[in-house]
Amino acid sequence: MQQILSRSPQLWLPLLAIAIGYAILGHTLADLFRDRIFDLWQALLIWLGVLTLGTLAIPVGLGGIIAAIAALAIIFVRVGWGLALLAAIVTIVVMWLGLRETDSEDEQAVLAPIHWYEYIGVALMLLLTIALTLSTLHQFAAPLATVLIGLIGGAIVVAGPQIRDLGLPASDRLKLMGMTTGGGFLIGLLHGLITYRFAVLSWLA
Repeated sequence: MQQILSRSPQLWLPLLAIAIGYAILGHTLADLFRDRIFDLWQALLIWLGVLTLGTLAIPVGLGGIIAAIAALAIIFVRVGWGLALLAAIVTIVVMWLGLRETDSEDEQAVLAPIHWYEYIGVALMLLLTIALTLSTLHQFAAPLATVLIGLIGGAIVVAGPQIRDLGLPASDRLKLMGMTTGGGFLIGLLHGLITYRFAVLSWLA
């Protein structure tokens, strides 16, 4: 992973933002444990599903713009247009920083017809972004949450093109994203479990 990042230093920011987003998701799942909304096995299934979703969908890079717009729409509905504008600015800055050095796709690739599985990729990316957005709004006060959502939303948009630009084989792309999402999620989950240490005993009781 270190060799990959040394070849593309601009990839550090989106990967870090995605890891932060997954840490927030992990902490949110710990909160759901604490509140007994899910039992242990249900939570494990959710954990595996979210990790698989991010690991498979983000490197492909389909639907990132749509997902970012959906995140901004959620912020607008939940906390108002002012903070939605702030999140939009952060998203645009991250996108500009992340995409300015990537190779642009050729015209034939842009005009190519969309296949059915690409629609599935867009839907998966949208679901992932909604989960990240709602989790962030749940964990933080609105101003900080909107900045984080803008950072994560922009990162989701640029991560796919940056990873494709490296020309990595599929196995390396999955490994890179799996380490990012899995590591962030595990850190957030462990932090949540430690914070609510007595909850573990109640789940096993």
